[in-house]
Amino acid sequence: MKKSFCIPLLLLFAVTLFTSEESSSQSISISGGWSPSVSSANISDAGLDFSSPFTSAGTVIAMNIDVNPNNSRYRINVARSDVSWNTSFELQVRRTSDGNGPPASQISGGTSFITITTGNTVFFSGRRDRTEVDIEYSLEGVSATLPAAIYSTTVVYTLVQL
Repeated sequence: MKKSFCIPLLLLFAVTLFTSEESSSQSISISGGWSPSVSSANISDAGLDFSSPFTSAGTVIAMNIDVNPNNSRYRINVARSDVSWNTSFELQVRRTSDGNGPPASQISGGTSFITITTGNTVFFSGRRDRTEVDIEYSLEGVSATLPAAIYSTTVVYTLVQL
């Protein structure tokens, strides 16, 4: 008898903005998404658990950052807001590209996976506008012992102008 097991995961994306100067304008936009579906087909042999982690493509999300004045320094924070989440899961994120930017622009940090928690964590920092900064996710802690359900969380990126 084959046991059917499915844990579809839904990751939603939200963007918040914070500025240290009232006269400054800024924006951040996200395109793309990742909704992994985990099923019994991901188990190779009876009695085994899922092979972990589940990792998205390195270009699953593209982030665009627009700061004003254009010479401004900023940091990007990341957090998650759980909708229906299992505490066994560990969702991680990393930046897989520098994206594109004008001369003298900078971007640093965020190239190693960091765990996304429910509190703000510094993801990376930069100076001047950036486009097409690629982002990758990794999910650990998925187990055949967890109840089959739809689990979801919202990933929140916050742009903080420094």
